[in-house]
Amino acid sequence: ESLKDEKGLANAYQGLASIFFAQKEPKLAIKYGLEALKYAQESKNYPIAAVAWERLMLAYNETGELEKAIQAGDKCIEIVNAHVPEDVFTLARAYGSRGEVWADLKDYQKALDDNIKSYKIVEAHIGAERPAAQTYRRGTGRTYYLQGNYSAALPHFEAALNGFIDLGQGKVHKLQNLYNQIADCYFQLGDYQKAYINQGLAHEIFDTLMYNKVANLESESLVKYETGKKDQALAEQATTIQ
Repeated sequence: ESLKDEKGLANAYQGLASIFFAQKEPKLAIKYGLEALKYAQESKNYPIAAVAWERLMLAYNETGELEKAIQAGDKCIEIVNAHVPEDVFTLARAYGSRGEVWADLKDYQKALDDNIKSYKIVEAHIGAERPAAQTYRRGTGRTYYLQGNYSAALPHFEAALNGFIDLGQGKVHKLQNLYNQIADCYFQLGDYQKAYINQGLAHEIFDTLMYNKVANLESESLVKYETGKKDQALAEQATTIQ
């Protein structure tokens, strides 16, 4: 701000938007995302503008503002195509995220079109055999799942799951939902043993997340306790000195 560096401010605000979105604070993510967008547009920082629109789409989806989410996705795709066509991953994420919003709006054909397009972009760029490419099939699986087409959803879900595992992300929070969806697909298709196994794997992730949350709370409480004792000792010393 002191340097009046608009490009730097766009980057800084976009960083804040990403942090707040990761911390499940979508309203704050929207606030800082809009600030990032303002400075990105003023400085013609098109890569940050594209990312800001993509992040705003996700945040609007979290707050239930689905029409705004679609508009943000449209803007992201428009900017990438017009100004940064080399940024294929932002484009792929934009199509995939917009596909999820279409699915939430129950427009499943548009959801499928966007998710398939998202995967095809990544596949063409890095190859279908790469684990990262496989993770982009999750949106297609989710669309089929929401339609009740469990046999069509299952191969996409399992390909995405294997991609995340191969990338070393087998215990991240988002995979809990993925395991639950795979379990439900198997249950609906009558394969109760595989449904049970995948449900158990979902619970393992939940247990790990809860253990880590409790450990963090205990650590935070200990820090507050020790800080409180220190503050009390300082106050007592000040009284004694006085």
